[in-house]
Amino acid sequence: MIEKLAEAINALHRIPTQLLLVAGLAAGFILFIPEFLATTLAVDGFRKEYRVFLGPGLVLVAAWLLARLFIAATGHLRERENLRKLMEQLNDLTSQEKGYLATFIVAGNTTIYVAMDDGIIGGLRARNIVYRSSNIFTQLNGIPYNLQPWAREHLSENPQLLEGAEGRPQTPREKLRTSW
Repeated sequence: MIEKLAEAINALHRIPTQLLLVAGLAAGFILFIPEFLATTLAVDGFRKEYRVFLGPGLVLVAAWLLARLFIAATGHLRERENLRKLMEQLNDLTSQEKGYLATFIVAGNTTIYVAMDDGIIGGLRARNIVYRSSNIFTQLNGIPYNLQPWAREHLSENPQLLEGAEGRPQTPREKLRTSW
């Protein structure tokens, strides 16, 4: 019994929302149009014979559509809240982190290359501000990182967040040159 109910729910879940909406509108139309219009459209006989199925079907479809709407709305709200929290992180950057991000915004770089052991880029990556753009790297050039699109957009719109930026990322090759 429970298996059949689970199968029915899975089957309903696979039905496209547009089809459910059309079915609900059609059932509602057939149920609630005035008698003279039902006769004109030749759905009066269908309505009389299948009313016992049309009503519960309409209720089920409406409930299912409302549930889908609720799930989509809560997902959207959760997504917005997560983005807001991510953007708040850009208010609490250290001067060195600002320097790394300024390389993307002020200098206009799409990709920066950083040594594997660079803790600043590791922190930015852990907070989902930058991402590793490729798994291919060299010991001398370093690992390529890109700025997350949401962070690029927010920092471009709010360049004051990068005020006080110090330093910039260095590739392993650049670190070797400066250490000599």
